[in-house]
Amino acid sequence: MSRRTTLQTAVGLSLGAVAGCTTGTPTEAPTEPAARVPLPRYQAYAGVQPDLPSSAAGVMAGFLTYPPQQVTLHERPPATGGSLLAMSRTDGSAPPALANNRYWQELNRRLGLELQVNLTPPADYASKFATVVAGNDLPDLAMAMPGSVPRFPDLLEARFADLSELLAGDAITAYPALANIPSHSWQGAMFGGRIYGIPIHRGVVGSLLLCRSDLFRALDRPLRADDADGFVELCRGVTDARNGRWALGDPLTTLTFALEMFDGPNRWQESGGAFTSAYESPAMKDALEFVRRLWQEGLLHPDGFTAGENVNVWLMSGAIAMSYNSYNAWQGLAREAVATDPSITFDALDTPGADGGAARKFLSGGLFSLTVFKKAERARLEELLRVADWLASPFGTAEYLFVRYGIEGHNFTWEDGEPVSTKSGMDERRVPAAYLAAAPAVLYLPGLPDDTRRAHAYQERTVPNGKPDPTLGLFSNAASERGAGLDRNLAALQAEIIKGDAPVADWDAAVARWRSDGGDEIRGEYEQAYQKAAGR
Repeated sequence: MSRRTTLQTAVGLSLGAVAGCTTGTPTEAPTEPAARVPLPRYQAYAGVQPDLPSSAAGVMAGFLTYPPQQVTLHERPPATGGSLLAMSRTDGSAPPALANNRYWQELNRRLGLELQVNLTPPADYASKFATVVAGNDLPDLAMAMPGSVPRFPDLLEARFADLSELLAGDAITAYPALANIPSHSWQGAMFGGRIYGIPIHRGVVGSLLLCRSDLFRALDRPLRADDADGFVELCRGVTDARNGRWALGDPLTTLTFALEMFDGPNRWQESGGAFTSAYESPAMKDALEFVRRLWQEGLLHPDGFTAGENVNVWLMSGAIAMSYNSYNAWQGLAREAVATDPSITFDALDTPGADGGAARKFLSGGLFSLTVFKKAERARLEELLRVADWLASPFGTAEYLFVRYGIEGHNFTWEDGEPVSTKSGMDERRVPAAYLAAAPAVLYLPGLPDDTRRAHAYQERTVPNGKPDPTLGLFSNAASERGAGLDRNLAALQAEIIKGDAPVADWDAAVARWRSDGGDEIRGEYEQAYQKAAGR
């Protein structure tokens, strides 16, 4: 049995068994649809002032150095004893056990309870989550990845706490750190107009065209393009195949950049409650033609279709000058450059409109995952929310410094005013507190203030007029179960078209098959979810 089949079976069992698994009034599923509630009211924390301001639109706060004085947000531990069982994924190896982990021991002391964590590697987390949910022994808190779980809204309503009364509107002000999480992230925690978890925030700029700005300076090329033809000229100017340098790496990620350029949908487009896929948009064929042109001219790395993580290696080595990549890649590569070649610098290129002007940047959902709460009495939920509020203390607070870096002198030391993890810090802090609740992400690159300034300036230019994904906070079971396979089929044809092995004219027939194989069903479910979320 495949992992996906196991996941679907376990979720089906969990929903079918709900009637026999309730534990009193707070855990019973409602018999009538609950009224839609407002998003939690955003209340930015004013106790720490960034060097570069955030915005309600989603521009992240920027810090050029670590705040020298940490303020305390919470005067006392959020709990007064007992334990908390959490389920989360772990990146890398498991942390040392509690008895041998000073960080974990101190975390428990500061929280006022014993944190117990059921850890699972990322590759196995979805199936483990479904298996646990199918049983009767749910954890108090669980990390959830909505897109990987079939019938996720039904699962939330049946097995997890509706937090709406505790968090909607002004109610969230009882939890100042959670109120500091921007509204766009909370949208991803709303299902059926109700709040079913707390978001792990990420910036709305998920991907960007990351560029080796030092190469552009060395070649006396401006890091800008005014339109599609200007972008081709830019690529020609930095390509030198004879000496092993190309403008771009992965053709399929470049296709997303091109779709932005031709004003295509950010996955889907909503108009009057009707949804249109990016696959169906005329802009997709324009983007395919454009990237095919780049490939035919030899402006993309010849091994680009099998690039994978090599694109970062190529960017560092100068084999490519640009890569449509994540902001996290910018952070990681900038740090690597400090250690290997400080002359390497990075910046991001604004996406030009195909016919001129600025394109609308595709924005991400602004969250990594959700933390969902086991159904419980109100007093217990309030305690768990206080714990989450403590863990989500903002950047610059004493609580954040501890959660992120640990015990001074043991888990981290100070170097030139910046906290630096020790070996024990990297080992002991694998307790995944940041996947249970976390402060809003900020722009902060230790020792690299110019990168922070450039990243912030890019967001100020692109975020206010950015293009959000209209399916944020909506759920399609067909997309969860079959969407990835449908996407792979179309990605294979996209590659063939770009390489010249298939004509662009083949795209229409492939989209028709996508529609009949599940695309129309996905659309219908999004439209239905949209109507429900709107209270119609």
